Amino acid sequence: MTAVGDGLAARPSLPRTALSRLLRAARWVRWYVREVAGDSVYDRYVAHARACDPQAPVLSRRDFERNRTDEREADPRKGFRCC
Repeated sequence: MTAVGDGLAARPSLPRTALSRLLRAARWVRWYVREVAGDSVYDRYVAHARACDPQAPVLSRRDFERNRTDEREADPRKGFRCC
């Protein structure tokens, strides 16, 4: 049994600390995969479009991705793909 003044009562339990570390790692992995795969590009586009002109229409994800792909394929320096 611990006394209240020894500081042990204020520390989180091991399972809670491990769970928070696991959740933090999972959030980091999700962020990393979205960045590498390019999924977050559309979210940044929408945030930028809303910040610049809230009344302007925003492209759907499908139209955005189509325009993005067309731009990359039109200029080989922007992500040329061979297949």
